[in-house]
Amino acid sequence: MEQQSQRNYVAILRIGSGSLLEGFPDVTIRIGLENEPSNIQAGGSLPSAPELLYLYQRWQALYVALYTWLGWRLRITFPSDRIEPTNVSEAGLREICEQIRLRFNEWLSSVQFAAIDRHLRTYLHPENTVRILIETDNFELRQFPWNLWDFWQDFPRAELALSTPKFNPPVHRDARSGPMRILAVLGNADRLQLDSDLAELQKLPDAELVLLQEPTCAQISDRLWKQEWDIFFFAGHSATTHQGKVGTLEIGQDRVLRMGDLEHALRHAIGRGLQLAIFNSCDGLGILGELESLGLHVPQLVVMREPIPDRVAHQFLGSFLQAFARGEPLHLAVREAREQLQVLEYITDDLDPLAQMLRSTALDAAAKNSAETFPCASWMPVIYTHPAVSPLIWPKRERPRQPSETQPQPETQPASSVPTRSPRRWMLAATLAVATIAGYFSLGSPIARGANNIAKYHHQKGDLFTARFFYRSATVLDFRFAPPHYNLGWLCEEMGDRSCAIRAYYRAAVRGLAEGYAQASRLQILDHNLDEALPGIRQCLDRAEYDGVRVSCLKNLGWVRFEQQKYERAERKLQDAGALAQQIPISSPHTACLLAQTQEVLGKEGNETFSWWFHTLQYANPNFPEQEQCIVMAQERLGRSPEHSQISNSP
Repeated sequence: MEQQSQRNYVAILRIGSGSLLEGFPDVTIRIGLENEPSNIQAGGSLPSAPELLYLYQRWQALYVALYTWLGWRLRITFPSDRIEPTNVSEAGLREICEQIRLRFNEWLSSVQFAAIDRHLRTYLHPENTVRILIETDNFELRQFPWNLWDFWQDFPRAELALSTPKFNPPVHRDARSGPMRILAVLGNADRLQLDSDLAELQKLPDAELVLLQEPTCAQISDRLWKQEWDIFFFAGHSATTHQGKVGTLEIGQDRVLRMGDLEHALRHAIGRGLQLAIFNSCDGLGILGELESLGLHVPQLVVMREPIPDRVAHQFLGSFLQAFARGEPLHLAVREAREQLQVLEYITDDLDPLAQMLRSTALDAAAKNSAETFPCASWMPVIYTHPAVSPLIWPKRERPRQPSETQPQPETQPASSVPTRSPRRWMLAATLAVATIAGYFSLGSPIARGANNIAKYHHQKGDLFTARFFYRSATVLDFRFAPPHYNLGWLCEEMGDRSCAIRAYYRAAVRGLAEGYAQASRLQILDHNLDEALPGIRQCLDRAEYDGVRVSCLKNLGWVRFEQQKYERAERKLQDAGALAQQIPISSPHTACLLAQTQEVLGKEGNETFSWWFHTLQYANPNFPEQEQCIVMAQERLGRSPEHSQISNSP
């Protein structure tokens, strides 16, 4: 397990040409270790989803209208004649958020995409550090909050990043010593509190910070030309125009800057080692789009998908820089900060008992002190990365840091105004973080087991919707706990949702329950997805601790070979499964059924074949679709056999 957790993987999800109205016929996934060629690949497609596009467009209108109506300070300016929807409410926005989450996951659970999803879950381990690069230049797909994908629940050390199928080789830069050099540009501060952003930057250890406050384009360009920079930072108002192809920054009162205005200066800065650009401002996908069209491949960027309130921007930056400076790779620091924004989203006194219990953590206690809510805050941050670049990590230095190293060299304000960092504040923050994590791992596990037991009680009573709620609650309370995922798989099967069942079984499997692989592959074979079933079967045979599970996996392998019309190979695997079942001993009626069919195809009909049919009829469970069909077949075979009454019913 320790060796697994130390592996860093990159999975590149390339989505070819298409649209949500027409679908995306060419989708591939490539999985490999960081800095090594991808050695695992699978293909698929994504169906059309026009309703998903409609939902998102409706969400965008409601989102901006609600924040404008509430009077929050947004880091964007809109035309005065902008038409806003009426009847705006927080409850309405949350309802459409949930609709998008459900529909988005249904789309990613489509049969056409199943092989890709299965490869990710089969070849990656929950404790791996993983970057999922969404390689597309489709603006609609870039807008979507991919963090809603259920995949992230199963992989706590994974994060997504946008990327592009068209790129130049990255600029090679030798490692150098010294502080991280940051050029910070604070733009038009009208109705914003950009001093909070500056204060967070000034807390960074081992950083050389240069501040430009409401500068001109010439001042920014001059700095980019004359010095080497590791990080470029901007805070203020920004916007996306021209259908995602242009990004504008308000660098001062009545001064708007396009990225193209800095083309040559940025190209020079990238060539001299610029590694990261952070735009803690609204609607940043146009910035990304314009940089791409100019061929300016900054190795890594952090932008916001949509307009964001000022306070959300402050909290994200503080959480991100804190995680980044302590050594988390860029993508994991962004994920941590993004997830911490969720505490701002849903603050209400109308909570059920389980939610009240969850709310008692340190983070929730902090949220209760806030009178403001910011729906969908955690949807906003997104990373863009060059496919061939490893995530940036804040360097650690051995020599003591000099006080002057974190002092900015401002052009518009004196250096003496910079506050010093308080060690006591860092100690308090560290203590709270440790307490929160300890509380999660010490209390989350027993509460998760309690929720799982409650779910099983309601499941047995037939109250499936309540059972589903508590199973899912148990998976959130302790992400390592496998049984609720497995139980959820059974429940989804009962509800007729095979896609949900397969996902749940795989989640149980990657958490240590190898029988999850057996059940997931069984459903995939029923859906005639044989190629997708095989990786799970192999994982099951490698990881199964109990012979009963191995019987199921050997039977599934024989079943696949039977469906592939490779009857001799099918017979060998099914005989292995039947022999192991007799040793345990357990009944395996589906193994018997498949063996009888295989021997009939091979022309080996006789007493042994009929004994398998007797075994099938005696033990098959009609609640399983494949066994229900076997019962009918066994009745037909035995009903027309004149000699069946003299044959033993024990294989």
